[in-house]
Amino acid sequence: MTTQTNTTNQFENLSNASRVTRVVIAAAFIGAVMMTSGPIGGLAILPLLSVYLMFTAMLSWDPISALFSHKQKEAVSLHDTVDHHHHTV
Repeated sequence: MTTQTNTTNQFENLSNASRVTRVVIAAAFIGAVMMTSGPIGGLAILPLLSVYLMFTAMLSWDPISALFSHKQKEAVSLHDTVDHHHHTV
């Protein structure tokens, strides 16, 4: 009998709750457009947004979150470096 370890892929940055939330919001966006009678006007953007939400939910990775997370880590690293040099001078 083999045991499997539950490892998270390094490229995943969305929790299961976040993935489910994205699917529900995407479905609501599409439903809102489908329920509209008459011209949809500005609501036409909602299905486009739902495509992004669905793909990120399926992949369990959000490139925008990854970008901001990376920028935030760089800022913290830079702050720590500057703070360290300030105290040693």
